[in-house]
Amino acid sequence: MAGTIRCKLITPEAQALDEDITYASIPGWDGLFGVEQRRAAVLYMLGMGPLRLDFPQGGSRWYFVEGGVAHVNDNELTILCEKAVPAEKLDAEEAQAEYAQAQALRAIDIETADRKTEAMNRARIKKSLALAHKGRDGAI
Repeated sequence: MAGTIRCKLITPEAQALDEDITYASIPGWDGLFGVEQRRAAVLYMLGMGPLRLDFPQGGSRWYFVEGGVAHVNDNELTILCEKAVPAEKLDAEEAQAEYAQAQALRAIDIETADRKTEAMNRARIKKSLALAHKGRDGAI
């Protein structure tokens, strides 16, 4: 099919996806990057954030992903990640509770401050994806 790239999304538990896509917006460790058909070969370290996959028949699917790598070669995108949660399985209220719990952490040293910031960011992203999936604004 013209204009597509094969995408495989794999976690330690299962292969979450193996389909043709037209575009992927991937959260890299240093920002979002896009993948389309005929993209140059690349191996990229994933960060934490929203993964958007666009499909040839229209529509997109969103996932919360965290940690791993994305590999593009020969018109195939393989995403190996520690976590891939479909947006429809995220709960905004749970994410808000995670945010409150993270915010309550006392940052007594740099390591704890980093963990607190990461946990708050994780909760913020999850809530945003959960609410966006339901068609609502996801700001915390």
